[in-house]
Amino acid sequence: MQTQFRALALALALIPAGAVAAETPAAIESPAPATVTVLVPRGVPIVVRTLEGHNSYSAQTGQHWHFELVNDVIVDGYVVARAGDDAEGGVAEAQQGRDDLFVYRGANLRVGVDEVHSFCGDTLAVRFDRSEYRRRQGFFGSNKDVTVVRGQMYVPLTSRAQRVCGVPTTATPAPIPAGAIRTADH
Repeated sequence: MQTQFRALALALALIPAGAVAAETPAAIESPAPATVTVLVPRGVPIVVRTLEGHNSYSAQTGQHWHFELVNDVIVDGYVVARAGDDAEGGVAEAQQGRDDLFVYRGANLRVGVDEVHSFCGDTLAVRFDRSEYRRRQGFFGSNKDVTVVRGQMYVPLTSRAQRVCGVPTTATPAPIPAGAIRTADH
């Protein structure tokens, strides 16, 4: 009886060990980088670009726009957002140019970037506000609308210190491209 009990106990002890051993090699073959919580300070520049072209004639105040990140955002040796991640913003003001006999109004398109969505699901609050304004060129000049081309780069800044996920990296932050438009506060 004791021999049967020992054999049964040994069999039960070996089954979970075999199941765990079968799962262990699969976990070792595809390790995912461990994410950690990183404190992103206020004022970190992030470069985004427009995905579509827009103009003051067709844009509507309150319209939502999507942008994409140009470079990885690296803070203290951690990537907190990757190139290609989504950013959101919109049109704060859209005004079509108007030129009547007695009334003249220049075209205006005020664009903002509000948040960046990282690869791991966190959201970075950013601030960027840019007003593109165009006046009539000369006394008899034409009244043209303001156009934001596809691929136009903007540099929003993080609006506050915030904790987001990040993965370790040895890369250094890429420089801000020369053609990227910054706001007046940086």
